[in-house]
Order: sequence, then structure tokens, then C-alpha cells
Amino acid sequence: MHDQREPSRLVAELESHGLVQRESNPDDGRSALVALTDLGRKRFREAAPIYLDGIDRRLGAHLDAEELEVLASALRKVLGPTDLGAPSPRRG
Repeated sequence: MHDQREPSRLVAELESHGLVQRESNPDDGRSALVALTDLGRKRFREAAPIYLDGIDRRLGAHLDAEELEVLASALRKVLGPTDLGAPSPRRG
């Protein structure tokens, strides 16, 4: 069973490290929205190459070049176009 308090704890921990901030939800006063802070965005960008390398190593054998580009493209939308650069060439 999933503990419904777990996401709140995770957000509180990220917030305590200055990585996210809670914002009032203008459409629902009972809830809050969570946004990355500048520091959170910086840390995400620093970590992205490490995660992308792991994704490449673990998924590269199962995804073709087009599928890997779709995945990288989605991450570029989150990070911004200049943060990831061009996709690495396929091995093999």
C-alpha cells in the first residue's frame, strides 16, 4: 500500500534543501503546486548527464536511435535546449 504522506515528506525534504518551493494553487486552495527553485534547476542540470548516461547504458540495448532521441528530446524540453546538447552517437 502506498503511503499518501510520502510525497509530502519528499517535497518537504527538497524544500528544506532549497531545491523546490511550494506555491498556492490558484485553481484549488486546498492544494499547492511545487516548482523548482533556481538551485533545484541547477542541481537537476548537473545530475542530468549522469542520469542520461545511465539511461543510455541500461536502455541503449533495447531502444533504437529514434526512440533514444525521443527520450532525450523530452528531457531537453524540461531542461532547456542548451543544457543537454546534442544526443550522443549510438554505440554498436
